[in-house]
Amino acid sequence: MSRRFLVLIRVPCASFFGFLFFTSSLVVATSLMMIALGGCGPLPAHLDPTSAEPDGELGRPAMSLRWKKVLEDTGEDPNPQEFASAAVALGPSQDRDIVFIGSHQGTLFALEASSGRALWEAPVGSIGSQPVLARGRVYVGNDDGTLICLDTDTGKELWRFQSKGSILAPPVLTEDLLLFSNEDDQVYALDRRSGKLRWKYKTNTPDDGTLRGHAGVAIDNEFVYAGFSDGNLVALRQSTGSVAWLVSLAAGEDKFLDVDATPVIAGDMVFTASSAGGLYAIDRVVGRVRWRLPITGVGAVAVDSSRLYAAAADEGVHALDFNGNLIWRQGTAGGGEPVALVVSGNYILYSLSIAGIFVANKASGETVQFFNPGNGVSSIPAIARDALFILSNGAVLYAMSLRHYLM
Repeated sequence: MSRRFLVLIRVPCASFFGFLFFTSSLVVATSLMMIALGGCGPLPAHLDPTSAEPDGELGRPAMSLRWKKVLEDTGEDPNPQEFASAAVALGPSQDRDIVFIGSHQGTLFALEASSGRALWEAPVGSIGSQPVLARGRVYVGNDDGTLICLDTDTGKELWRFQSKGSILAPPVLTEDLLLFSNEDDQVYALDRRSGKLRWKYKTNTPDDGTLRGHAGVAIDNEFVYAGFSDGNLVALRQSTGSVAWLVSLAAGEDKFLDVDATPVIAGDMVFTASSAGGLYAIDRVVGRVRWRLPITGVGAVAVDSSRLYAAAADEGVHALDFNGNLIWRQGTAGGGEPVALVVSGNYILYSLSIAGIFVANKASGETVQFFNPGNGVSSIPAIARDALFILSNGAVLYAMSLRHYLM
């Protein structure tokens, strides 16, 4: 017999509260249909500065449900968690867009973005990462350490390369190379057409005191930047994999040094974080530390044209200028681990493993809307045109309309 949940739906600007019952398979998603009622003006969000959930009314709805698709049955798992994220190939029109998504179940799906209809399925093994798309190919890493290349139209496997650690971050492509990191503190450079190894770099993994996950790689015209569980950030030369510079982000700590935030580049600086050491701005050419902010537990960073954003489980989402000055902070206490931050127009989007997906005003940090499908979200939001795709921890892929407002 399926469990039933009582869900309170608050509709802004209306003296109306809807009480609906949902089975565990439907969860809360259908409530977005009701939230998307029109005619409401913007309302201020009165936020607890430490909590993930707002304690007052929110503004106009930014998300509304289009469709959803169950990728696997997690009904017998009391605490499911899915780390896989979607990627979208844009077609000549929105009706021709294709969504690629995997899960722990082991299948990579190509879905029609407008309806969720399956176009093809390919067995690729358990996936906890995000695919990358380029020139008619889809590249995806799996939990066994295999990087697989498939044809986007048919799902036919073109090549695969076996590494020795789970691949949890998406690869990065250059004109000739595919570069990726894995949970065994390795960086690989492959020929993107054939999958043959060009070079690899390996650092020593601490015997204990490391966290789950790993940073992805970032590139500029010359270097590949990668962070490791020993607390080091390394710049490798793209052509050879040799070390250009290495800097420790441990800040004198001796455990939980992991650099799990994928580096981001802005101007002449690269930004990343050590879980214990904090948030860092580093000269991308010589590796000199410009500044450090001791925010512990940072797991994700992002940039736009003028700001740096960082998310930490206990200390919240922060917006800073490029000199490290705090602009705003939004608490995430009780929301679980943060996932990669995504900037879209006036929004900053982030997922929390317990509390769900949040859309916030990037100028102020105020929550515009949030959605929890019942068991949180551990995947990266994928945005294409006016659509948002997010995989819940219950292995349900939600396709949402994402509406932007002037703020």
